[in-house]
Amino acid sequence: MSAERYSLPSVIRGTRAPEALGVTVSAGTSGVDLSTVTAARLLVHGIPRRGEQTWATTIETQTAAALDLRHVFDAAGAELADPCVARVIVVLTLPSGEIRVGPFSLAIVDW
Repeated sequence: MSAERYSLPSVIRGTRAPEALGVTVSAGTSGVDLSTVTAARLLVHGIPRRGEQTWATTIETQTAAALDLRHVFDAAGAELADPCVARVIVVLTLPSGEIRVGPFSLAIVDW
């Protein structure tokens, strides 16, 4: 399975709602049926002074082979307060338990 960014190759520091990050998860050759995913979240590491963050997502589209997720940034822009390269892991909830996908890098840049 793989996860990749698709709508934003990087995000601008201080980005806030209603801006969002889109992530596509594809089953590849894993044999996991992504149509059974009931929830997903992003674990984000490496943003200075923020520790590990958990970003909620909504499932936008879902098939057995692929899943499109969306995370809307917080209204204050605090999630993306400092430029850095963060590491993101997608956590999928299935009836059989949770699986982790990734990680991938997300650049937070000054404009």
